[in-house]
Amino acid sequence: MNEEYFKILNHINDVDTKQTIKKFIDSLFIVKEKNISYCSDFLTPNEINYCIKSIQTFSNINYEIIPNFEKCERNCILLGNNIEYLDKKEYISFIACGKTTEDVTHRDVLGSILALGVVRSKIGDILIDDKSIYIVVRKSISNYILANLNNIGRNNVEFKIVENIPYENIQDNYSEYSATVSSLRLDVLLSEILNLSRNKVSSVIKSGRVKVNHEELKKIHGELLPGDIISVRGFGRFKFLDIQGKTKKDKFRIKYIKYE
Repeated sequence: MNEEYFKILNHINDVDTKQTIKKFIDSLFIVKEKNISYCSDFLTPNEINYCIKSIQTFSNINYEIIPNFEKCERNCILLGNNIEYLDKKEYISFIACGKTTEDVTHRDVLGSILALGVVRSKIGDILIDDKSIYIVVRKSISNYILANLNNIGRNNVEFKIVENIPYENIQDNYSEYSATVSSLRLDVLLSEILNLSRNKVSSVIKSGRVKVNHEELKKIHGELLPGDIISVRGFGRFKFLDIQGKTKKDKFRIKYIKYE
């Protein structure tokens, strides 16, 4: 067991991710030993994959990903031998409020929640459509959020519990861009995307402010692939969409998006 345990953990470079998976594996053994149910906090797609590998390695316990692995970016893993009888609403809640301004963003909502002292892992997806703001949260903090999240920026809001989120009506809010870059290295792409010098970008990366696919990356020379999601603290979140060919000077034509 120890060999497999450390094999999984040693494969993870990001410190926060490693700590999250260690906690999950430890909980997995408790669930197996005591025959109880357990629900993780919200996990990134990478963390979900590590957790599933851990379940397959160490136990045959049933699991379910909630609220929706296909439609949500952040999900919880629910463990239990009789998982089909568990009420998912005992673990997560959906809350919503009407929009009071057209330019409210994901960052505005998340910042307002974190300002209340709520840990990021207790918050799932934040989704915004034409009329409403929806947030998935752990049930344990839902009442606290309802009582204290009264403002987003300068706008007064009033959240309430809702039955579900209309995923089919929600579209990602982003802007799409084209660019020409000399290589697909992280520092080169970020220099173009952020409109910063390579030296400045290198400092941002080395300071730990950059995550690629939800894991911190400090190697400025790492090469990106189409589909990679890049988060830069203080600048926002981006997705490298695809390569559209090369110029006569052998530079890459790329497309990327910036999430609003």
